[in-house]
Amino acid sequence: MTEMRLNRYLSLCGVASRRKCEQLILDERVSVNGKTITDLFVTVDDKDVVRLDDEKVSPQKHTYIVMNKPKGLTTTLNDEKNRDNVGMLIRRNIFVKPVGRLDKNTTGVLLLTND
Repeated sequence: MTEMRLNRYLSLCGVASRRKCEQLILDERVSVNGKTITDLFVTVDDKDVVRLDDEKVSPQKHTYIVMNKPKGLTTTLNDEKNRDNVGMLIRRNIFVKPVGRLDKNTTGVLLLTND
């Protein structure tokens, strides 16, 4: 891994968006090599140990799911209107997002990934 800003690293680890990771840093919840970090411009590399709330975080492995989306499902992972959606077909501990979208009544290949 090349050197990168801490908020980006946390985001790649699946912690939260970069903006939310910035807030976690400002809230003094993130440490690097045992030192609490409050500077948003700190960079890390693969030799550093990064912790959030005293739990080690590390980059997620990339996950790719290729799905033959059936007719009648929305291309969302959850739906505010409780409509049937592709998220109902994925285990809850897999954190992926659809790449693009297919209409509810369209069938076809749908790619989901955390990359």
